Amino acid sequence: HLIVDEIILCACEDFTFIYWQYIHQNEKFQGIKALEFYYKRALWHAEHAIKK
Repeated sequence: HLIVDEIILCACEDFTFIYWQYIHQNEKFQGIKALEFYYKRALWHAEHAIKK
């Protein structure tokens, strides 16, 4: 389950970064689309890791 843990960790880091960007760089924020992309990417990685 190490791979899955790592994926969750990466997803959390991405999420934290986006949240930070949202608060501190509001005018530069790429918004919900970026969030959606990271979420989908994390899900995709998780699904593939579970299959292995």
